[in-house]
Amino acid sequence: MANVTHEQVRHRQFGVGTVTEQTETTVTVMFNGAFGLRKFQYPLAFDAYLELCRPDAKQAMDTELQQFREQTTAEQKRRIEDLDRRREEKRRAFLVGKKTSRKSTQAKKNGKSAKSE
Repeated sequence: MANVTHEQVRHRQFGVGTVTEQTETTVTVMFNGAFGLRKFQYPLAFDAYLELCRPDAKQAMDTELQQFREQTTAEQKRRIEDLDRRREEKRRAFLVGKKTSRKSTQAKKNGKSAKSE
């Protein structure tokens, strides 16, 4: 996590402000005039709303945002694969249960118990 506390930022509506506080999930920015203190999601705000004024800080943030995007994409892919795996397991369990049920029904028709097969 890049430390952006005390960095100047630019917002398209609020203008230039200074980051006064930063946590893992938020940044607080003090803007001039009536806009005052505003909180933003970190680091996503730097992708959509805020731009760091110093070029080297901006470059560091761009690198962090790229890593964040890659991590988020990997997590989404992992979740999708996990959901697919669970669905497949449920489907197989359902089919096995259905097959067992058919054997039991067939055995009853033939006058045998399912265990004797």
